[in-house]
Amino acid sequence: MGCSDVVLESDSAVAVHLLNKSVDAFHPLATLLWGCQNYIKKCWGCSIYHVYRECNMVADRLANLGSCLDLGLCTFHVLPDSIRSSVVDDLRGLCRPWTVV
Repeated sequence: MGCSDVVLESDSAVAVHLLNKSVDAFHPLATLLWGCQNYIKKCWGCSIYHVYRECNMVADRLANLGSCLDLGLCTFHVLPDSIRSSVVDDLRGLCRPWTVV
């Protein structure tokens, strides 16, 4: 798509931590993490940050939508209806209350 700088935000603090640090060869996910890290370093500048789900509902809705899609890369040329209201809320800086279960 021609992007040169990417900001990746995830509500998984563990995933962000694992992608941002060097991984020991004995880690059970080492091969997967190395593959992700190598891909991230390839062609663009990529920053990876942890954000709370309640403050980035677009990412949360995309993650939920992704769990229903087939494996592989999925690109959207039109914004899915289930995400439209979240985009407006995120652009306005609306932050949902933190849900503790």
